[in-house]
Amino acid sequence: MTAARPDKAKAKPDPPTSQIEVKLREAIRDPKVNIFHVAKKADVHPTMIHRFLNADRGLTLASAGRLAEALGYELAVKVEPKRRRRKEAAATEGG
Repeated sequence: MTAARPDKAKAKPDPPTSQIEVKLREAIRDPKVNIFHVAKKADVHPTMIHRFLNADRGLTLASAGRLAEALGYELAVKVEPKRRRRKEAAATEGG
C-alpha cells in the first residue's frame, strides 16, 4: 500500500498587481498581435506567453523587458522609497 501523495497542483498566482503585467497583458491581447511572432522576437517560448496571459505564471524582469520591446514598448522601472502614511509620519515625529 502506498501513501497518498499531496496534490501537486500549483496554486495560481495572485491576479496581476503591477502596472507592467497589466499593460503587457493588454498589449498581447490586442487582436492585431500574433503571439508566435512576439514570442520569436522576444526570444521566449509561446507557451510562456500563454501561461502569463492565463495568470498561471508571472514574468521575470528580463522576460518582461524583452516582451515589452517586442511589442514596441519601452519598459521603464521607477524605484523610489514608499511614502509614509500621515498617521505613521506623525507618530514617528512625536505629534
